[in-house]
Amino acid sequence: MKWLRTKRHTAVLLVVLLVAGLFPTGIWAEGDLLVSLGGVALNKDVYAGTKNAELTLTINNASDAALNDATVWLDVTGSDILVETVGSQTVNIPALSSAKVKFMIQASPAASGVQSIQAVVSHSEQEKKLSVKFSIKTQDYNPPIEDPDPIASPLVLESFTARQEQINAGERVTFDFTITSPEWMSTSSKVLVTVNVPDSVMLPTGQTNTVTLDPVSRTKPGKGSISFDVRPEAQTQMVQFVIVIDYIDQYGNAKTVQAQRNLKVNGKGTAGDRAVLSGFSVSGGVIVPGRSFTASVNVQNVGSEELSSITLSVKNLSAGGISPVGDGGIAKISALGGGKTVQATFHLFAAMGLPSGVQEMEISGVYTTKSGVQGTFSSTFFVSVTAPGGAGTAGLRIISAEAKGATAGQNVDLAVVLENTGSTALENVSIKVSGLSTSGAMLQGAFDTFSVGTIPAGGKKTVIIPLRMSPQAPAFVTLDLTLSYAGGQLEPQNIYLPVAGGGSEGEIGASLMLTELSANGVAPGAEFVLTYTLKNIGSVPLSNLRISFSGETFVPASGLNLFTEQILEPGASVTRSVKLLAANSLSAGMAPISLSVEYAGGQENVGGYLRVTGESVEGSIPRVIIDSYTLDPQNVEAGSRFQFTFWLKNTSKTTAVSNFKITISSADGIFTPVAGGNTFYTEVIEPGGVEEYTIELSAKGQAEQKSYPIIIGMDYEYGTGGRYTGHEEINVYVSQPVRLEFTNVNYSMGAMQGEQIYLSLQFYNKGKTPLNNLTILVEGDFMMMDGEMFIGNFPAGNGDYFEAYLIPMGVGMVTGNLVFAFEDAAGEPKRVEVPLTVEVYEAGDPVGPGDPGPWIPAFPEEPIPEEPGTSGGLAWYYWALIGLGGAAIVTVAVILIVRAKKKRVSAEDDWDA
Repeated sequence: MKWLRTKRHTAVLLVVLLVAGLFPTGIWAEGDLLVSLGGVALNKDVYAGTKNAELTLTINNASDAALNDATVWLDVTGSDILVETVGSQTVNIPALSSAKVKFMIQASPAASGVQSIQAVVSHSEQEKKLSVKFSIKTQDYNPPIEDPDPIASPLVLESFTARQEQINAGERVTFDFTITSPEWMSTSSKVLVTVNVPDSVMLPTGQTNTVTLDPVSRTKPGKGSISFDVRPEAQTQMVQFVIVIDYIDQYGNAKTVQAQRNLKVNGKGTAGDRAVLSGFSVSGGVIVPGRSFTASVNVQNVGSEELSSITLSVKNLSAGGISPVGDGGIAKISALGGGKTVQATFHLFAAMGLPSGVQEMEISGVYTTKSGVQGTFSSTFFVSVTAPGGAGTAGLRIISAEAKGATAGQNVDLAVVLENTGSTALENVSIKVSGLSTSGAMLQGAFDTFSVGTIPAGGKKTVIIPLRMSPQAPAFVTLDLTLSYAGGQLEPQNIYLPVAGGGSEGEIGASLMLTELSANGVAPGAEFVLTYTLKNIGSVPLSNLRISFSGETFVPASGLNLFTEQILEPGASVTRSVKLLAANSLSAGMAPISLSVEYAGGQENVGGYLRVTGESVEGSIPRVIIDSYTLDPQNVEAGSRFQFTFWLKNTSKTTAVSNFKITISSADGIFTPVAGGNTFYTEVIEPGGVEEYTIELSAKGQAEQKSYPIIIGMDYEYGTGGRYTGHEEINVYVSQPVRLEFTNVNYSMGAMQGEQIYLSLQFYNKGKTPLNNLTILVEGDFMMMDGEMFIGNFPAGNGDYFEAYLIPMGVGMVTGNLVFAFEDAAGEPKRVEVPLTVEVYEAGDPVGPGDPGPWIPAFPEEPIPEEPGTSGGLAWYYWALIGLGGAAIVTVAVILIVRAKKKRVSAEDDWDA
């Protein structure tokens, strides 16, 4: 054996492994530490395609000092070997002792010959590597007994895009596509890709719509292209492309994979010859059911004559689909010159029940030219409606993902902890890392997918992903982790890794993650309790969180589809439980659930999957839920009245409810009816029917500022003798009215041009809640000498004194406001104004009849200091100054007398008249 000497904590052991013999060939000498590989063993022969082969490394510490926190991993770069378990392990070896480290490996089905891998034992930043080899037997391949029916994951259509930015009628368009293999597999034959599209829209440019690709493997994706001619008469529409992939996998099984893509075709449309529409878009890129959004479209005057007026409107609006917010369904343009383009904006709302998919929106317009000619035009646009799902699942989830000690320019291990919270084992679990190219991080090895193997029900496993941070890495690195298992794949989940020494670019703001999502007894048509934990994984606090459930698969059984949280600090979590009702249409398996979270300054969607079990309970108890509700006014203040309107929906598709009695109440009498009773009666609500109810309520004046439930009691009959009694609750936020009051408001009502005005007042918070971020500023034709003043948080019951010097910016009657701007306890911006009116005279002008009287200095007078020895009198030089200024004083006095005399004479003349 050859002895290698390096500095303490800087050596790396690499060994050469041979399946036949498996003798150690490497030593690590570190000061007094002597580390060597005692042996290498495999629990079975390794064939091409072999899975779950256990590789055991024995590491000897022949020194009299312990080897602690050594890292061991396999580097399989350039080989056809995949590490199925954790990427690296940490080992502690006492003095004069040994330790065993085990890895589960898999051979590619295409493996052949001798594969070269490296076993790395690292205890420092410096690494030295020697080749570790063992042979892979590829002849006479027989699947292992424990894997008699191997199944390869299907090929994936990774991309399908048009080369042109727009697909237009009458043009030729070429589509490029990429086919990839998600696992260590390769096809044993060529791959046939067939692109199907309605021939009423377009036809293949060549003789066929099928493209043949060479065999596809993980390291060799299939890429191809195909061209179509769009029919000249094609209208504007969203076209569905069906891509069929046929191939034979490495086990000789014929496979067919089908994927769909929707692309827009721009047809001739129905636009008039004067104006056209283009560039349609919606805020956020998609429409989310239950939320308001803005839609924008470009309007171009394609003629040479000016259009004096244009009125645009969105067609096909309805309460159950897309409806306007106020007058938001109409946009008006006053004038548009020839060849000019302007953007029109609509404010709309998507109903909660709007189904996911492609939504058609028609926008029509009416114009009038400058010469009086009128015309119409219209265009149809398409936009996606979606209730986005999130990452994570009730069966498989990421508990944590940490890279402790991550430093720019250094190596670090990312430890990802996975948990199976389901009731059955998950097999062939793997985790794929993406987003590396733009994140500032890279993998130390060549593979981006790490195999985890099987995670038993309730079990956990840790995956170590070796990373290297770029020297130019940002302060926070963002990566996408995609979890896969036999039978399914989850949506990518973002993780954020803090990097010491990272730059300011890429620092994250607010971001949320569901760290827990669990429920028991989820069955079609049944109620269940969902428990979720929402974590702020960002770097800034989130305030005024509003959480709602998207879609109709799971709806709150408590009625209100809105839950609030006041604040969530960085790194903090909040766990809540809510009673939900599962849709009758659900079937056994995994069903997506999505939560939409709005907060001050942003909005995110998080979610996952729930396991649905059992049969539908439809027909047992038809459930009536609160479909929606409104408040008028929307902000309820303590001591005020408001209209409460709500809609109740019979969720049963087959059973009606009858003799329906509703009782409105609240705890501690927070909400009381203004007039009439608090009960409603409905004879019958048909299956799927919705009924509307309205009641005027008054909020208790002494109510603290917080949310209070309105309790809706329900009593109804169904079927033959069935009866249900229960209640639903809606939480209504009650705010205390703002009572910011002022006294002793003093300032001069008249001033000369350029003169400063001294203003003072006292202000009191007589309300029951604090005024947060209180700022005092001036608006209008005044300037505050010291600029705006920030007070901060002003508690309830407090008072203070304010003074400032103002300069009127004009001549004549100058007006403005002293503004007290703040946020109330709910975070809503508020303002209270003190009006200011000052008559300003030009310097040297005679004073008119409106003269406010003798001029008073803007600055308060201060007593003249006494000189020692003057016995309370003035020093001689003060008398000298008075003498020098006497002429000026007399002049001012004469002006004042003349002004007063003119004013008096004018008033007498007016009286005589």
